Amino acid sequence: MTGDRNGAVDLPLDLEALAFGGERTVRVDASGPCVNCEGSGLDEGETCAFCDGGGSMVTEREATVRLEPGLADGDTVTVPVEGPEGGVLAIVRERRDPTLTRDGSDLRTVIDVEPETLERGDVLDVDTLDGEVELRVPQGTPDGAELRLIGLGLPVSRGSDERGDLLVEFRAIRPAAPETVRAARERGSATLWAGVLLLVVGLAFLASAIGARVSADICEPSATIRCVVVVDGVSRGETRLSADEQRARANGAMVLTMIPGVVFAGIGVHLAAKGMRQRGEHRAEEGQRRAD
Repeated sequence: MTGDRNGAVDLPLDLEALAFGGERTVRVDASGPCVNCEGSGLDEGETCAFCDGGGSMVTEREATVRLEPGLADGDTVTVPVEGPEGGVLAIVRERRDPTLTRDGSDLRTVIDVEPETLERGDVLDVDTLDGEVELRVPQGTPDGAELRLIGLGLPVSRGSDERGDLLVEFRAIRPAAPETVRAARERGSATLWAGVLLLVVGLAFLASAIGARVSADICEPSATIRCVVVVDGVSRGETRLSADEQRARANGAMVLTMIPGVVFAGIGVHLAAKGMRQRGEHRAEEGQRRAD
């Protein structure tokens, strides 16, 4: 936990801890007896180097704090650590929940459902602070309707057993607009063909590198054999490289040619896959968008 100039520390808590309270083990920076001189200020007759003779020092200490149900952001609790008289003051900070939002003592959540679910009705699983519960959606429930789950919210006040409610809002997911679908498909097609082009270029580099290596003529010079370098049917002079050196040079040339081929091919595969996803994700008959 972090502290401020007044010695108070922040105590981040999720909604479940705020609702139900309980014990939490925390670590705080607090002043206490010096760990070297045990508060005397002296070390073998000399001024203690750890606390400069003061007999106390700030160290990280562990303590268990008891939390009341119904805490809210900004409330304060006391952490009973050894050292400071009365303990250390901690300020409650509410952690953001991924699905639930606070509305006073009530909680709210939004569930995206297919329009058919609202039309015909169904039983859905809903996450709450008390665990997963089943919620029956009546037939003909309108888009944006809220159903109230009594007593599944937060305590109405600190230390209270009375709780607010959980309001569940249903939003129908709908097909993307036709113009959005067409624009997305066009972007996906352009990306797909750019990827295919780069893939072809990369494969051409790779094929060229492998072909040049396979057709390389390795010559072993000797007292009776002279090796001549021929490029495009024209003699470029005699080489004195051994066969191993010629193979190493041919392999190096192949690798240098293959590097851009691998790069182009890799980028091409990535773009082609991205384009295919874009085309598929925005089809009106498959891709869905939540109703605004």
